[in-house]
Amino acid sequence: MQVNLSNIYNNTYHKMGESFGGVKSENELKQIDENIKNNKIDDIKTGNNSGNKIYFESKNGISSASISDESLDKLKSHFDSKDFYKREDGSIILNGNAEKYISGWFSDIAYARGYVAANKNNNDFLNKDELLELNVVAKFSLDGTNPQNYQSYQKIERFLADNTTILDSVPKNIDEALNQTILSNSDFDDTITLGESEEFAANKNPQNLNTQNTSTQNVNLASNEIKSTNVDDEEAKKKQEIANALSSLTRIKNTINTNGVKALSKADLDKLEILNIDPNSLQNPQLLEKFNKASDKANEHYANFLNVDKTYIDEKMAKSDEFLGDFTHDSADIVKDLLKNKTLDKLA
Repeated sequence: MQVNLSNIYNNTYHKMGESFGGVKSENELKQIDENIKNNKIDDIKTGNNSGNKIYFESKNGISSASISDESLDKLKSHFDSKDFYKREDGSIILNGNAEKYISGWFSDIAYARGYVAANKNNNDFLNKDELLELNVVAKFSLDGTNPQNYQSYQKIERFLADNTTILDSVPKNIDEALNQTILSNSDFDDTITLGESEEFAANKNPQNLNTQNTSTQNVNLASNEIKSTNVDDEEAKKKQEIANALSSLTRIKNTINTNGVKALSKADLDKLEILNIDPNSLQNPQLLEKFNKASDKANEHYANFLNVDKTYIDEKMAKSDEFLGDFTHDSADIVKDLLKNKTLDKLA
């Protein structure tokens, strides 16, 4: 049976928030224009004001944002021309359905994704620590052909703080996030699917297609592996079992070196069997040393992939088999590389 990608990519990645505004008369638009001139708008910092300035209703009154020419053209191609009221300075007051559309996505970005709360200093761009507070990650694991435990609006994991590739892929302010949302939402509905987000990333960075591209890492570390997977259920299950066993190696190694093989649990013995490791052989000092090196090599792969220090991975994985979460369950590329290079070959 082949992996059904629609089971994965039709999942919601982001959902439009509460919409405001609607159809306004000419006089109402002129009054809003006057209020803007008198600076009667909210003080939310959305970026550095580069691009086309737009105004729209939000839960705080009148809000503003700046969008690119491409985003503005896309909006104008879909909504009525009456939905774009041009001011003397060239900025635009949104009206009608265009206003409701943008205000809804503004609500999602500013509040559900957490850009307002994260921007504690009210700067043009979020810094690294602030980016980690955003709810812009979707997590899931693959069981056969179906995504399991799918969850969107997750905070960027703390252990990815030093992975600049991932952090660089996250929009740094509301303006960037709004532009990305406009351009990725192909059908102008109230949902951005995981598939739409992936397609946007592929179009933006075609040279990164089928690699660990920025959007793949932004959405979910595992999504690129799933995207390129075309295997039957049995192989997918085997990969997951191997990855799960690898995630326990550090703790198992520490248990053996401290208390001996007899201190291992039945679950630990089962994981060693999955990796073709005979636990009795580890009573041999030379084979135990080889096992220790294999465990270190596995963590080195994870550390290199995540661009973090190996010591940090060692410390965290020693405390919890679940430290890397769904990442280890879907890290088939790393698993295959480890096995290909016989890092964890049969010890007995």
